Amino acid sequence: MSMLSAEIETARRQVKTDSYAMSVGEIATMYENSEIKINPAFQRLFRWDDHQKSKLVESILLGIPIPPIFVFETGDAQWELIDGLQRISTILEFMGKLKDPGNRPLPPVPLHPTTYLPSLKNVVWEKTSNIRNVPLSDQVELDKSFQFEFRRSKINIQILKRTSDELSKYDLFQRLNAGGTIAEPQEVRNCAVIMSSPEFFKYIEDCADIPSFKSVSRITDSGKKVQKHLEYVMRFFVFAHTNFDAAYDVEEFIDKTIISISKDKEKYESIGNQFREVFDILDACFGDNALRKFEGGKFTGQVGFVALESIAIGIARNLQELKENGLGKGHISKRIKDFWSKSETRRFAASGVSGRTRLQATLPFGEAFFKP
Repeated sequence: MSMLSAEIETARRQVKTDSYAMSVGEIATMYENSEIKINPAFQRLFRWDDHQKSKLVESILLGIPIPPIFVFETGDAQWELIDGLQRISTILEFMGKLKDPGNRPLPPVPLHPTTYLPSLKNVVWEKTSNIRNVPLSDQVELDKSFQFEFRRSKINIQILKRTSDELSKYDLFQRLNAGGTIAEPQEVRNCAVIMSSPEFFKYIEDCADIPSFKSVSRITDSGKKVQKHLEYVMRFFVFAHTNFDAAYDVEEFIDKTIISISKDKEKYESIGNQFREVFDILDACFGDNALRKFEGGKFTGQVGFVALESIAIGIARNLQELKENGLGKGHISKRIKDFWSKSETRRFAASGVSGRTRLQATLPFGEAFFKP
């Protein structure tokens, strides 16, 4: 047997799957019986607008097949939703069964007109005063016969069995979403981290809310929408003590490493303490200029990965030694300005340099440059 054949056989044994079709009504009943678990933190990432929701309901009413959902079979007789959050949440919301993270019923959303069904405007499962912005007199209940057909509509369920390697559910989620409706790699990573450890994800969010980090990172509102602040924090956690392995794709390496860190509370709290110290130092040195390029006697441009990987992480990797040698704000401020004058910095900060190539340069250079 070749090496590849052996690897395929080993990997196949780590993943056990099953699949079958279930009706919308059966899925709704499982949700009401707490047999399908939607992680509360996922609901904060539920981003479909009302038109997208209406198009899904339209597809079901017209009998158009919708993509399968993927679940992970847990050890406590539950299915944990891996992929299909928007679809399942839309169906439950339309039927008036969706609950918020506090287990309180959410108000249904009336439908919007669609290409094939323009009369869907203000259609609801049943009339209720809980619907915002649409008075009872304007609500249109879906005919009972169509409700019956809606409940009987089938959705294919792909089940990752609990005998599978637990890490496979994170990998499956990332593979399913890499080119799908979740556009940014960091958004996929956020969901995978939540699946691994909601406690760790909350810790990352708290780090991103530290005043000194918010000042130094200069993340804009548009950056926050694509989770840039969480990406910077996670990259710090990954590379504070780990060099990039060029055998991996950059995003794959970060995914793998951050999931591993999420399992070790003592480790991530230690890195978190470093994170706070480093950004407090940077903020004390130059405030919101600390990670901007310094040239021509002034700070310019935006904060980017080069500064994060070389300056912030370079300081982190030398933090204990810097403190032991009594080298504080004055020393670090001078080194930050000097950093931008180095020829090496210009090379890996040049446009067109790939993330894989850059990380092989920035991390070791930053560590050596800030070493006392």
